[in-house]
Amino acid sequence: MKKRNIFGLLFGLTFMLTACNGETEINNTAAVDNSVAENTAENASGAASSIFVEDSASNASTEEKAEAKDIQYDRTYLENVDGEYVYKLTDKSIIEKYDELYADAFADVVKTQEEEAAWLDQSVYSDQTVVTSNLLYQDTNESRMIETGSTFEMDYGFDLLNVGYTYVDLNSDGDYELIFGVLHDKYQDNEPQLVFERAYALVDGKPEKICEGGSRSNYWLGNDGYIYNEGSCGAAYGGISRIHLDDVSAPNTYNGEQGTDPIKFVKDEFLGCWGDYVHITEPITDIDKLANLPKYQISLEEQGALSQEWEGRQVKIEWIPFGEYLKKH
Repeated sequence: MKKRNIFGLLFGLTFMLTACNGETEINNTAAVDNSVAENTAENASGAASSIFVEDSASNASTEEKAEAKDIQYDRTYLENVDGEYVYKLTDKSIIEKYDELYADAFADVVKTQEEEAAWLDQSVYSDQTVVTSNLLYQDTNESRMIETGSTFEMDYGFDLLNVGYTYVDLNSDGDYELIFGVLHDKYQDNEPQLVFERAYALVDGKPEKICEGGSRSNYWLGNDGYIYNEGSCGAAYGGISRIHLDDVSAPNTYNGEQGTDPIKFVKDEFLGCWGDYVHITEPITDIDKLANLPKYQISLEEQGALSQEWEGRQVKIEWIPFGEYLKKH
């Protein structure tokens, strides 16, 4: 979960970002105001106008579609502290209520930690006891799987006491979702409070995983009320997607080709590189096709400036230590 600077990575043409099959839509006019309530109203109107498509067959129907997709998270607990936006859930009654409702999700985090940790006890060399090469003798008894990769467990160092959680109403429907992140970065060069890597929602009263991140896939809350996902599918295919959680009971958008986890988020806008530098400003189901349209292709300089702007919207999350949950339950 090393800190990524997308602008710098794209200048080196080796950035690794996330948006496999990412389809998305833009809100360039999301302005940050010291009043969260005023900011919400301004962003709602700004998003509707920014994603209006002039050349559609029916302007009225396009405008109506854009309004329907303007879904933001509940910013009741978003605070502006000396110019820095912080999400801090302070209502203990909400925490206690959802701690009970999401009991199975917490159990799932413990389970996956045990499953992933089990791999660390496997020898790299299988049934070999020694390896000889270039007249060197190597005892392989202590050669174990390396604790690096792109899983959530690897990011928090297989230490559940380094996991944080909180509750956010990701689609402002009155029900809170559970998100998990990392308290302290083992690489000492990242700000884990800015991203979450796993989330659960209540579907028919039971917790269901709605996203899974890792070193190459992170999610964050924007101070404009939207949710963002950053990641990559390869050296020339990745970027940032603006996303929203609409209906948690809707079918997964996972298509069976991007890993093993379902995705419940809808992608509204995409900014990054998909063969070429692109800024796709409409919901899409075929990113390969839309990335080839000249109207969505931009220069490296434009992409870098927009990336910095989007990353500047990241909200710091004040995590509740997983250890506190373990003490109570």
